[in-house]
Amino acid sequence: MKEWRFIDSGSSNGFWNMAVDEAIFMVAREKNLLPTLRFYQWEPAAISIGYAQNINEELNLKKCERLKIDIVRRWTGGGAIFHNDELTYSFTSRIDADEDFDDILASYRKVCQGIIQGLSSLGIQAKFRGERSRGLIYQARGSDESDPYKIHTEDVLSLKEKVPCFMASSKHDLIVDGKKVVGNAQRRAKEAFLQQGSLPLAYDFDLINKLFPQSDGFSKRTASISEILGKKISLKEVREKMLIGFADNFSVDFKEDSLSSEELNLAKRLYKEKYSSPEWTFNRL
Repeated sequence: MKEWRFIDSGSSNGFWNMAVDEAIFMVAREKNLLPTLRFYQWEPAAISIGYAQNINEELNLKKCERLKIDIVRRWTGGGAIFHNDELTYSFTSRIDADEDFDDILASYRKVCQGIIQGLSSLGIQAKFRGERSRGLIYQARGSDESDPYKIHTEDVLSLKEKVPCFMASSKHDLIVDGKKVVGNAQRRAKEAFLQQGSLPLAYDFDLINKLFPQSDGFSKRTASISEILGKKISLKEVREKMLIGFADNFSVDFKEDSLSSEELNLAKRLYKEKYSSPEWTFNRL
């Protein structure tokens, strides 16, 4: 059976989390890197906003500052997400590692099938929404010469949707009883792609309503694992089931690994020069 990489990064601040994901992707573009699944958490709690979002329209910035909530801009698309009690994953692979990875939708759904299998082992039956709705798949306009990696496709939230990611509706959503349970976003280059996702274990709805101006109805359109199961569940158990789900889905063994020296050094540079920079977070647009 094939062996792919698994990295359990534990808890870090959001700026470092995003820097590491991009670093793995950038190295995968240049080298024959094995597909890499990474799990991590956010400490302290933070909000990540999508690559194309206007931060001033999405968040209550004064409230975030008062509550010391970090804000970081993702390199992938999608809507704003509050990261607190959750398991976050990223999956990075070269396009040639699997026949489904050449297509954005096929690769997106292939990765999500791993989540579906992991949730199933927890007793949660998730599925794709499958209904026609305003699509969230965006085709970039050619190569961006300001971006040396010339990303040509990404999964982003429509700029007309000024709501948290878990309130946005797409036929590609993973849902349980009509409620969205996982937020996913993907960014691609010709050689590789990166998919990130957030799997909430529990929600603090009162806090979310304070942080997001457009969060009315959030609890009616989303659900956490604990809410669906009707009981608290440990991060350890979710992590174990999700790892098995990904392994079964791809018919591979995930061998635990750590960042290479090249990935680590690149992540440090991205952390310093990009993700922790107010210019990137607040003024990218």
